[in-house]
Amino acid sequence: MDKIDIWMPIYVGDYLSDTMHLTTEQHGAYFLLLLAYWKNRGPLLKSRLKSIVQLSDESSWTILEEFFDTTVLPGKWAHNRSEKELKLAIARKQAAEIKGKKGMKARWGNRKKGNSANSSANSSAIAEGIAGDSSSPSPSIKTFLSDSNEIRLSELLFNLIFIRNSNHKQPNFQAWAKQVDLMIRTDKRQPDKIREVIKWCQSDPFWQNNILSTYKLRVQYDALTLKMQVGMPVKPKKHYIE
Repeated sequence: MDKIDIWMPIYVGDYLSDTMHLTTEQHGAYFLLLLAYWKNRGPLLKSRLKSIVQLSDESSWTILEEFFDTTVLPGKWAHNRSEKELKLAIARKQAAEIKGKKGMKARWGNRKKGNSANSSANSSAIAEGIAGDSSSPSPSIKTFLSDSNEIRLSELLFNLIFIRNSNHKQPNFQAWAKQVDLMIRTDKRQPDKIREVIKWCQSDPFWQNNILSTYKLRVQYDALTLKMQVGMPVKPKKHYIE
């Protein structure tokens, strides 16, 4: 059995910052999906999701879907972080196998020569090679200030949603801000442009019901900008919060 079949890295800080808004049942469902994803080594068929997780509240599927990319592969749910970790795990396993084989070859070669000193050194090299780079770094948890672009844009999106639905649950703004941070730092999006896209999508009859989190905003960002270019943006109501 491959090593990646029997262990899966969990970064507690990252997980908690992304999921503090989930209920206990939703936590369990999301974690089961992550385990199934890891065991499957790739995207999950949408048609098989309910055989993996049984939810008492069907509306929870909408929340869980926010963690997955459903646009890359039709009919499948893809998970970007799991894809990254799977690639790293496979790369570590292959590197460990190569190091182990080299170390074993050196060990037996020296044993034939009767060089006990070198044999002992090579034994250590084998152990090191088999272990490989298996350490799991503990990611630092970044806290966003209330006046940061990340928090302001997260609050803007929530406020526009709240105007339409006053029963919408307030999210974990730190978790939402993290997605905005990724949009700015990793995706190279400009804060002013993100603000425009948020206002537009929450004014559009279709997208306002589909973009209910900054995670979904990030996933659909390119589609939203293309849609904005097709026609004139819908003008936000005057009471929209800047």
